[in-house]
Amino acid sequence: MVQTEVAFTVADEAGLDRVVEALGDRYALESEKAVRQRTYFDTFDWRLWRRKSRLWLQPSASGPQLRWQSEGRARAERLDLRSDDLQTIGFAADLPASPFRQKLASVITMRRLLPIVEVKAEGRLLRVLDRRRKTVVRLVAEVPAARAPGSRQRRRPLAPILIVRGVRGYPDDFRKLVRFLGKELGLEEWDADEFEAGSALGGFGRAGEYTSKPNVPLDVATPADEAVRQVLRALLGAIEKNHAGTVADLDSEFLHDFRVAVRRTRSALSLTRKLWPEARIEPLRREFSWLGKLTGPTRDLDVYLLELPGSTAKLAESVRRDLEPLRELLEARQQGAQRRMATELESARYRELIEAWRAFLEHPPADEERPEAAREPIGTVASRLIRKAHRKVLKRGRKISDDSPPEDLHRLRIDCKKLRYALELFRTLYPPEEIDRPVRALKRLQDNLGAFNDYGIQKRMLVGLAEELIDADSGGTTAVMALGRLVGELEQGEARERSRFAEAFGKFSSAKTVERFRVMFVDGGSE
Repeated sequence: MVQTEVAFTVADEAGLDRVVEALGDRYALESEKAVRQRTYFDTFDWRLWRRKSRLWLQPSASGPQLRWQSEGRARAERLDLRSDDLQTIGFAADLPASPFRQKLASVITMRRLLPIVEVKAEGRLLRVLDRRRKTVVRLVAEVPAARAPGSRQRRRPLAPILIVRGVRGYPDDFRKLVRFLGKELGLEEWDADEFEAGSALGGFGRAGEYTSKPNVPLDVATPADEAVRQVLRALLGAIEKNHAGTVADLDSEFLHDFRVAVRRTRSALSLTRKLWPEARIEPLRREFSWLGKLTGPTRDLDVYLLELPGSTAKLAESVRRDLEPLRELLEARQQGAQRRMATELESARYRELIEAWRAFLEHPPADEERPEAAREPIGTVASRLIRKAHRKVLKRGRKISDDSPPEDLHRLRIDCKKLRYALELFRTLYPPEEIDRPVRALKRLQDNLGAFNDYGIQKRMLVGLAEELIDADSGGTTAVMALGRLVGELEQGEARERSRFAEAFGKFSSAKTVERFRVMFVDGGSE
């Protein structure tokens, strides 16, 4: 692809003025004042940034515009908005129906767009003219400044920049001017952008900083309790970062990541219970159990609502319309569960748990209190824990037959989840290309068990809602009849996943996969 735009940076505004003056000495220029304003958006987990794209809102003479620039595309895609649309930017579904919205939805899925940083750049638009007074190159010399969206604070100056843009039909002029700026004036090309430079101002950390998975570099020789505390501190960070979004119900993924961090914490405490003085850890384990139960109902309802469109996709349009009272009932329940959960997450009990947990992580037990297992190297302890969890999955899974009750598959699903958490908690102890193989093998089995479990839960929940739908003011009876069709779809899905179990478990328990676990996680002895 022919390069048509290059950006240079200079040390300060005075340096930018000197560059413009040097351009004026060498080229015929026309200049006009230029002001640019942008509010950049991304999701909390940086889904757009990770795809090397930028999404921003900017004013224009015809109204506000949402623009989306992806790497490798010469021009940004544009969506024209009305002023009242600005009150609803959040989810992709809030935007006007368009190919732009469809494409954006495929990237951010259920996540809310959050305003990350507001930029205002003042400067000059320069046109380089040839002898016939035709524009052959365009430049923008500007000094951007950034602040948190909606803030009244003074903007923070960013590095002044000079952007050179080629004009179609004049590639040689573009190349010569770029060479003049780089070679003769000694300017450095700009290898960042204003979004990254100002991303931390929005309160969500620097671009790409957040991840839902612990990725703490561990040394195999570190004492086990010290290494596990490092991982637990990272999980506490994930809990705290997702707390505000969970309470505010910004989108369902805040609660999902919050719950996963809590579950990983509980799993880590269960797996490593022999590393800690029981008197200190047991009260904390009980409180984390409370926290897990507290967040369960809201998350279940989030999942029902997220999966409802997919569950009803095969039903006739008329049946989907008849199920509208069901959706309204689920939404009402979710809102009630969310309010109750949010109240508890702002309570003194929650604050005391987090404070006590942080104190435990920051102030380890005295040496004489530490159990003997705590002093072992984490490399030995982690491999032993993973091997034990793996054996438990194999033992339970091999007992399951076509006649086994659903409860047996549910218990196996929990065992698989504990094994998965153990692999993820200690993954940095092992080569990435090697640890990924057992994780992928386990994930296929988890997907099967998780889908089977979800179908069953949704089916039982819907059957339980039938009586409430009948009592609805209008459309209740019709909704119950449509609900029967939906339950039938869920039963088919449940049966389909059950029939796939033998194959999924067979692959996970194959001699090749078992041998991979045996070789990779050297047996540290049984507990």
